[in-house]
Amino acid sequence: MLAAISDGVDSFLDFSRIQHDQIVLDHTGFDLGRTGTLAAVGVSLVNGAMAQTSEPTLLYNGSDLSWDSDGTGASVPALLLAHVLLADPQTVATHPSAPGPMMVSSMTQVLPQLTPDDFVIV
Repeated sequence: MLAAISDGVDSFLDFSRIQHDQIVLDHTGFDLGRTGTLAAVGVSLVNGAMAQTSEPTLLYNGSDLSWDSDGTGASVPALLLAHVLLADPQTVATHPSAPGPMMVSSMTQVLPQLTPDDFVIV
């Protein structure tokens, strides 16, 4: 969980959509009025380095996830929140006796992009 903007840079070294991982943001630590999806809370997600709206924006560029609290506004610069790396899909396997996929290696790679489904605000 990313609890607050001021908590420093975190690392997600094995983010996996196969495992249904999500990046969780605390609404109070990010000065958001409520909980839910990015769209419901009014947060934009951009796969790139520049905000496109004046809404609070998550920027995913390379493996870096940043927070821009005023979007295209110039008063607050974007702050690095985390490095997000994907578990290498070639290293995820299903074992016959396991309830689901299991990691068999710690190899990681950069996600090509994040989607709003990869986040939840609590």
